Amino acid sequence: MTTRLSPSLLVLLSLTIAGCSDMRMGGDYGLAPGGQQGIDEARDEVEDGAVPAPEDITVEGILNEHDMPITGVPCEDTVCVNLAAGTGRIESLDATSVLVQVGYDTNIDPETFLRPDSEFTVVIDVSGSMEAEIAPIQRALRTLASQLTANDSVAIVTYGSNTEVLLAPTSGANTGVIEQAINALASNGSTNMEAGLELGYATARSMAGASAEEKNARVLLFTDEQPNTGATDPASFKGIIQAGADAGIGLTMLGIGDSFGTGLAYEIGDLRGGNWKYLATNAEVEAVFTNEFAFLVTPVAYDLGLELQAAAPLEAAYNVQGAGNSADGEGTVVSAHVTTLFLSSGHGASVLQLAMGGLEPGEVDVAAGTLTFETVDGEVVTREIAGALGDEAGGYAEDAFAQVGTRKAAVLINEGLTAIELCTAYRDGHMEGVIDHVEATAARLESEAEALDDDELRDELAFFLKLVDNASR
Repeated sequence: MTTRLSPSLLVLLSLTIAGCSDMRMGGDYGLAPGGQQGIDEARDEVEDGAVPAPEDITVEGILNEHDMPITGVPCEDTVCVNLAAGTGRIESLDATSVLVQVGYDTNIDPETFLRPDSEFTVVIDVSGSMEAEIAPIQRALRTLASQLTANDSVAIVTYGSNTEVLLAPTSGANTGVIEQAINALASNGSTNMEAGLELGYATARSMAGASAEEKNARVLLFTDEQPNTGATDPASFKGIIQAGADAGIGLTMLGIGDSFGTGLAYEIGDLRGGNWKYLATNAEVEAVFTNEFAFLVTPVAYDLGLELQAAAPLEAAYNVQGAGNSADGEGTVVSAHVTTLFLSSGHGASVLQLAMGGLEPGEVDVAAGTLTFETVDGEVVTREIAGALGDEAGGYAEDAFAQVGTRKAAVLINEGLTAIELCTAYRDGHMEGVIDHVEATAARLESEAEALDDDELRDELAFFLKLVDNASR
């Protein structure tokens, strides 16, 4: 790359570059959409001095790392969804838009919460490429085993050159038997992911069929996703996982290893009960099972649908799978779908971006309509929902937001979209057109981190500046 960044941006790059911290902070529980739970792989690459592929950075992933509650609306139900709106500039689009935050909350109390009784089928890639990952997986599984009760069951399936049920479905109380199976893990040969998933889901089905009561059924998949035997395309694996989802078996995919491929991970993001997380280091493998395990495996609602009559035409949508729009003669109906909401230590959010349409702060019901979702017990809930523009929380430059969470979301959306634009320009060798957007986004991150006194945004600024530095070399 020969294009150099302008002096004003290079001044920003002189700021201290710090590593990203755990961004899930908060004193109570919230909810977060399934799918991609972070952009850990991209962060790892940037820390190592590289520029990630554009597809490794998503706005969905960035938003799911942060806590963005909608305040002032007490949540008195297991699932609460509220809207907050404001106007904010999107640097990469050179436009100001209405941003509608879809915020998720719950009344589940951390002091009384108990993880639901569960049936876990752990499917582990033990191929040669996973040799260095076996020890941290063993330590993670020992942490998992310590959290199991007599009401839980666990099975372990391995795949490499061969597939094997290393641990038949076993009560969580049988710690000695579980420990023996964990100790027996060893890597071998090629990677037949297709056979491993088929055996894993067959084991999960048999465990569910043998249970006297319905429990939370979930496959936990450890893999670097480098299949080289049997089917190797994500579409084939998605069919196996979809059939499991249809049978009520969720999937948590834990990507591990420097060679992790994201193809399958992106395919499963919109499947019922699905989520995934990339674990960049051995320490993260173990930390997830210590700090985040109950959140990753506890779905709270399915098939959340929004149908909003928007006061402005839909321009785009982020972090909402299946978002779309259709004209009805009176405005624009914005329909959005989130397949699964999981319990979270933070308050997740989706964000809709609408064209301005001449709206001013204080406009009533910029988006109003109907919310539906299905509880884990199968009850379908329907509620009316609405959100209005506001400027009480202020904003960067000419931006104006009703809620601090939406103001923060606007910063993260700008960061994500500009980072994707930068990575694309770097890959294509045409950096000239992105410099202004990069400078504006960096300035926004720096200003908003200080204005909101937000350490999470300071970490995002450090990440963004390191990415820019890598791309400018």
